[in-house]
Amino acid sequence: MRRTINGASRRYIEVLERPFQYDSDVTLVDDRPTAINGFFVDCGLTYSGPPATVISGPGHLEGETLIGLLDGSMATGLVVTGGSVTLPYSASVAHLGLPYESYARTHRYSGPSRDGYLFGRRVNTTGVYVDLLSTGSLEVGAYDATDMRTYETNPHASDAFTGNPVELVTGIVPCEVEGSRLSGDGRIVLRTSAPLPAIIRMVEIKAEYTP
Repeated sequence: MRRTINGASRRYIEVLERPFQYDSDVTLVDDRPTAINGFFVDCGLTYSGPPATVISGPGHLEGETLIGLLDGSMATGLVVTGGSVTLPYSASVAHLGLPYESYARTHRYSGPSRDGYLFGRRVNTTGVYVDLLSTGSLEVGAYDATDMRTYETNPHASDAFTGNPVELVTGIVPCEVEGSRLSGDGRIVLRTSAPLPAIIRMVEIKAEYTP
């Protein structure tokens, strides 16, 4: 993998880490499911040991700004200085690395209706139901909407920066999404840049359309 690190071109041999298994990697904290063992960073490393606020090791990312999953909670803006990273709070299990965005976009809404198929007709998304499994953070929004607003599917995602592990959500989540009749065509976007799992089992779109 060729990367630009601290202004210089570097080549690394990187190995894909298993990100998360919903049936074996979920950790219960106060009877709440969390993703302490989830690995959702690029070019990263894992620290596991006594609680620490300074983590040595990511010298290969010197000068870069990292994201981290710290005991199931999240931290951003972690700059590697002198081969070390200072955490905002102590952690026993820390996954540190470069952030990335996971992104999905549905096809144009073209299913059947009472008066024929909708392909080529103007469609406006009025709501979305997303069936999630052990998900820490996922944003849902209308694709190419005039005023792009996203809906966070996990009400516990706000815990990400408090030092508390984020509780994972499983089940069907209704999302208040407004689409664009002129350019959206009923398509929606699902995305996340958080170092947390986002497992989507099903998406159902509510829409209105022109005759």
